[in-house]
Parts: sequence; C-alpha cells; structure tokens
Amino acid sequence: MADINMESNTINKALDIVSESSKETRSALDTNTAKGINKIFELMKSTKLGIKVDAYIDERHYKLEKEMQKIK
Repeated sequence: MADINMESNTINKALDIVSESSKETRSALDTNTAKGINKIFELMKSTKLGIKVDAYIDERHYKLEKEMQKIK
C-alpha cells in the first residue's frame, strides 16, 4: 500500500463528519424506537388484560379509603 500523506486536520475533519453522522443516526433510531415502544403499550392497554389493569388501578384509591374508614 502506498504511503498516504494525510494531515491531522484532514483526519480530524473526517472524524467530525463521522461523529455528527452517527449522532443523527442515533437520534433517529432513538426517536423511532420510542415511538414503537409507545405504540406497543397503547396496543397492550386496549387488550382485555390492559382494561382490567386500568380498572384495578382506578379502584385502588377507593379500596384504600374504604379500608381507612374500617380502621377508624
């Protein structure tokens, strides 16, 4: 292989370009991944199990108040 005479400025510029490109790619991947995960949870909430979990969470507050009244 022939000797490649590159200055450090050229190498630094190339590394900066690669770094910026990878930041943009990671950002796009993170955004798309987050959207996908949110969609999965939205779909899970619409299932029978998701509806039961929501109902259970809503009932907890009332059950706690009822038990506190019993204790008093």
